[in-house]
This record gives sequence, structure tokens and C-alpha cells, in this order.
Amino acid sequence: MLKEDLSPHALSIRSLFKKAQLINLRVLRTAGVALCTLSILTLTSCDKNHTAEYERIDRSDIEGYEAFVREYPSSIHVSDAQERIQVAKEEIRIREEEERRQREEEAQREQLYSTYGSNSLHNGSQPYESFYGKNHRYSSDEPHAEVRVKAAHNSDVIVIIRYNNQNGRVAGHTYVRAGQTATIQLPGGHRYQTFFYYGRGWYPDKPMKNGVKGGFLEGEAYSKDGSTALLQDNEILSFKLTPVLDGNFSTSQSNESEIF
Repeated sequence: MLKEDLSPHALSIRSLFKKAQLINLRVLRTAGVALCTLSILTLTSCDKNHTAEYERIDRSDIEGYEAFVREYPSSIHVSDAQERIQVAKEEIRIREEEERRQREEEAQREQLYSTYGSNSLHNGSQPYESFYGKNHRYSSDEPHAEVRVKAAHNSDVIVIIRYNNQNGRVAGHTYVRAGQTATIQLPGGHRYQTFFYYGRGWYPDKPMKNGVKGGFLEGEAYSKDGSTALLQDNEILSFKLTPVLDGNFSTSQSNESEIF
């Protein structure tokens, strides 16, 4: 029977061997924890990369979202990315539709200006006859009042005269070409207010307020005689629509709704 060597040298070797076993066990355990930690960090890092990449995509970048969906089909951001793709496509459709509409409107404007940009009616014509009726016509020996208007040299003007004020019925109207004069005959013994609509380029189909049709394409302006006038038979009220020193009247600002 062999006896166990209990000498100091043998005990020292045995002690070193046990320490080595303990160190190896600790190393293996530490390595295992490190591997587990690395695995967790890797998974977490992948998820963060998906989020970071998703957040870097511009909201209007359709191709960027489509590439994200293809590369990370299991990402929690896929459904949101697909929704943003649809939103971006709809925004593009709306923008392209608006641009198309603007191009069409611009083409129509160019066509209108090409056709009517220098158009004027005959002096003394009544473009709104179908809306307001014909003007009164009197022979030279019939009692009546008159309103005479001379237009400025740089703009045609439509003159509209109403009984009493802006709320009154239209008593007469006429078209006055730039630099020319036109006359409206009226029954005497009434109070009238006179309105002016200026512009260039007469377009007969332009819609105006209250169903009236026909207007200027550019240089539109509105004014009125700021007061009413009581006109008797054989009385003439004259307007000269040019800046003059000590003129007989000054116009007041008006607007389309008030005139029409």
C-alpha cells in the first residue's frame, strides 16, 4: 500500500494545483459573462442602429424609407415608414396637381392677354345693357339732365350712375375710352351718385360681382363721386378724370362690391 506523500514539498505542489483549478474556473465564468454581455450589447446595438438610421431619413425621402423597409423588414419602424411613404407620395401628388393648375392658369392668362390685352369697346357703348337695361334716350327738345365724363389719357373707364346712392337702382352707364368723352342722359328731378370703374384690356366674359359679366384685365381701380347730386332738367354735371388744379370735384375710393 502506497503512502500519501505528506512532505512540505508535496503539499506545496498540491496547493498550487488547486489554485490553478480555481483560477481556470474563474476565467471560464468571467469569459461566459463577457460573452453573454457582448451578445446583449450586440442585440441592443442593432436595435439602436435601426432607430438611428430611421430617424436620419428625411420625411420626404421616399427612396430612403423604401430602402429601410427592405433592409430591416422586422424593425418596429416599418409600419411607420410605410405610412410616411404614402404621405410623401400624396404630398407629391398634391404639389404636382397644384403646379399643373398654375401652369394652366398662366397659359389661360397669356391667351387672354394675347387676345384681349389691348381690347377696348366703342366710346359710349353700354356693356352691361343685359344687366342694367338700356340708357334713357331723349331728343334735343325733350327735357332731361346729363352727366358728361372725360376719361384720363391712360385708362378706359366705365361710368355707372345710380339713383340716390350705392343702394339705388342703376339709372344709366357707359363706356368711355381713354382721353375721350361720353354722355349719359337722365330724367331730371332726381338725386344721383356716380361711380367709376377704370382699367385696360376689356374682357367681355370676366365675371364681376352680383352676376355682372365683363371687366378689365389689368390696371383695375374703383372710385366714386363722394356726394350725391340733385339734377334738374337741362342741367349738366361734368367730370374730368384727370388731375387738375381747382377741379370741380375729387373722387372717393370705392370697390367692386359697391359699384356692381
